[in-house]
Amino acid sequence: MTAVDMNGFYEGMGSFAQFGPMYRRIQTCHVTRGPNGHVEVLTQVRGADIDIPNFADYCLHPAILDAAIHVTVHPVLTGNFHPELYHLPSKASSVRLLRRGPLPKTVYGYATLVKWTPDAITYNAMVLDEQGAPILDITGIDVALHGHRVKALPSRFEIIYQPLGLTIGSTRKAPEISEALHVDVNDARSSNGSGTATPSSVGTESVAGESTSPSSDDSASALVLNYVRGEEMKLQATLSTLDVSEPLTLLFVAQGEPDSSAAAGFTRALRREYPSWTVRVATFDSSWELARVAQASRELLSLAQTEVELSVDVDGSVSAPRVELAEPPASHAPLSLDKPWTLDNGEVVQVDLPRASEDHAVVQIDGVTSSSAGIWQFTGMTAGSSVPVVGIATKSVSSHLSAHKGSVVELQLSSTSLTVPPLVPSTILALALSPAAFSQPERLKGARVLIQDPQGEL
Repeated sequence: MTAVDMNGFYEGMGSFAQFGPMYRRIQTCHVTRGPNGHVEVLTQVRGADIDIPNFADYCLHPAILDAAIHVTVHPVLTGNFHPELYHLPSKASSVRLLRRGPLPKTVYGYATLVKWTPDAITYNAMVLDEQGAPILDITGIDVALHGHRVKALPSRFEIIYQPLGLTIGSTRKAPEISEALHVDVNDARSSNGSGTATPSSVGTESVAGESTSPSSDDSASALVLNYVRGEEMKLQATLSTLDVSEPLTLLFVAQGEPDSSAAAGFTRALRREYPSWTVRVATFDSSWELARVAQASRELLSLAQTEVELSVDVDGSVSAPRVELAEPPASHAPLSLDKPWTLDNGEVVQVDLPRASEDHAVVQIDGVTSSSAGIWQFTGMTAGSSVPVVGIATKSVSSHLSAHKGSVVELQLSSTSLTVPPLVPSTILALALSPAAFSQPERLKGARVLIQDPQGEL
């Protein structure tokens, strides 16, 4: 067995477990690892001692039992050193006390690994005396994984359709090709009676000065099937007649949305079910006529044989999906003064719009007057009103403020933030004299009150 360095042993579990002095009883630890994932661990544990005041009240004190098995959650045994993940005991199959009587000053904890899964590790454990005689036997201790692993994403990728440099589907009519390749899964009278067409009977056709005759046996024996979302079962009758072990080529054709997206998903699933087949899909713009689609399908069988997914634009340009490195999302959104903001420690920060409630209104601020002690006066308009209001606030300066409806006062339409009398001194005066003093204002006749700003302004 290999000895484990005990320096920092308990600190190694500090991210998820805090053991007090009475529970830090492991003195030595030895681990051995064998073939097929076999793991054994032996710990020397401080047993009966004066640091456990109520030791006699237990057959086996919890501090000793815990110390004998908590090595099973230590990273040195679980192999989990991730700061956000940890293991904790969750259950045990059986616990058997094998002997009673005085406990020695030193006991040993012994555990063997029974099973490992991504979510839990199972051990069998025993508490032994100095002669190796068992005191307690525990089977099936499950230590479950807790926490969340946030994986860093150094790179992001996305699938983008890129042009292949091919243009197909000449607008010049080709009735022979149209007749041979036009497929309608709703029509049982299609070329082979099963909703398919075999282009092998079609002769060479020149498009844009290039020959489109098949260049391989695969294209000559390909089956072309029209795909319509929701009518997959009509294709099943055709597919069920095919030999699943024969290397066939199937080209599914779809036009517009949602048929095109559904066809891509359908063929991706079909490739997994029938690995011997080459399942291809070509999606066309909805503006294409059926005869032109039939001609273009014939061309694709010859010109883009290595591609299994193709998209044909309105002008006949062919694209295929490619995996490309994507730009990472922005770490922060650019500041927009048209959206709600607040002043946080001298920095303007974007925030969510405050919510109005039964007794609070949202005020869009158009002017402020600073004051001392974190109090400031504002003017603005409440949502849904064109009448300006004035009030005082103790929150941070913001573009929008949730203010109690009783704390704002409507102004005359001609008033501005510069013409509004200062409210902060008036409010301080009213609070100093108490509202009751204003119920008999004659008592204040001739009284003078001076309110001074600490900064020297009156």
